[in-house]
Amino acid sequence: MFLHFVVATLFIIVGIWAYVSASLNKPYGLQIGFMVLLVAVWFALYTFGRMGKRKGKPQIQELYAFMMETLGQI
Repeated sequence: MFLHFVVATLFIIVGIWAYVSASLNKPYGLQIGFMVLLVAVWFALYTFGRMGKRKGKPQIQELYAFMMETLGQI
C-alpha cells in the first residue's frame, strides 16, 4: 500500500511539472513519458498484489479454519 502512495504522489508531482513546463512553452515530453511509466508501475503493483492475494488465499482459509476450531473448543 505504501508503494501505491509513493507512485500516486510521484504522478501528481510529475503532472505539476508537466503543467508548469507546458505553461512556460517548454518541452514536456519527458514528463509525459514519466507519467506513462508511473501508470505502468501502478498496474504492475496492482497485478502483483492480486497474484499475491490469490496465492495466499488457501493459507488464509486454513488459518481461518484453525481459528474457528480453536474458538469452538473454548
